[in-house]
Amino acid sequence: MNDNYYDITLKKIHQLIDEEKYEEAYIIINQELSAPYVPMDFEEKLQKLAIESSSKMQNDFVKNINWNLDKVTEIMKNNLNLETQLIAIDALRNLNVRKIIPHIKQYLANPEIKNEFKTFMFFVLMEQKIDEEFEVVKFDSKYYINPCKFDLFASQNVLKEIELKLENLIYDKDPSLYTICKNVTSSYYYNAFPDFDFETNTINDIVTCILVYSQKALGLEVNWDQISEKIEFNKRNVDKLLNRFEKIL
Repeated sequence: MNDNYYDITLKKIHQLIDEEKYEEAYIIINQELSAPYVPMDFEEKLQKLAIESSSKMQNDFVKNINWNLDKVTEIMKNNLNLETQLIAIDALRNLNVRKIIPHIKQYLANPEIKNEFKTFMFFVLMEQKIDEEFEVVKFDSKYYINPCKFDLFASQNVLKEIELKLENLIYDKDPSLYTICKNVTSSYYYNAFPDFDFETNTINDIVTCILVYSQKALGLEVNWDQISEKIEFNKRNVDKLLNRFEKIL
C-alpha cells in the first residue's frame, strides 16, 4: 500500500531530525500545523515532533550561541532563517533593545520580513516601554506607531470579540470548524496587527470572512443565506476580505 501525503511528510520530518537538520524539520512542522485542516492523529504526531525538534534546536543554540545584541542583530538580518528569528526575538526580551533601535527600525520596515514576526518584535518593544515612533511596513501599507502609547488592550479585545462571536455562531454545532476558525483568527490578528480594517469593515464582516474562509479550506459548502440569518454583514466587504485573506494567510 502506497504511503499517503501525511505518511510521507512524517517520514521526511523524521529523516531531517535524524540528520540533525532541526530547523528544516521545525519549519515543515509549523507549515503543516498552520494548514486549515489537520487530521487529529497527524496533528498529535506533529506536535510531538515539534517539541522534539524545537528542544534539540534550542539545545544547539544554547551550546553554540552566546546570546547578545550583536548575535540577535546578525540573525535579524538573515531573512531566510525564519525559525531562528523567532528565537532571537524571544531572546531580546532579556536584552536591552534600546541599544539596537536602528536595526529594529530596519527590521520593521523591511517588506521581506514576515508580518507576524514584526508583530512579535513590536510586542517586545511594548514590554520594554520604548517611547519612540516606529515605521511598520505590512503589505502595501505603512504604520507609524509608538509602542509606549499603543493601546494593546483594545487590539486584544478585537481578538476576543471575534472569537466570542465565532463561538456563539458555530461551536455547539461544529467544534472542529470552530477550532479551525480560531487558528485562522489568530493568524489574521498577527498578520493584520495593528490595522484591522475597521474604517471599511465591521467586526461582523471580519467574523463572517473567517467563517467562510475556514469552511472553504475544509471543502465545505458555503451557504450565504444561512449565515446571513445568524449574523449581519456586508457581502461586498466580506468578498474583499476573502481576497486579502488568500494573500496573507
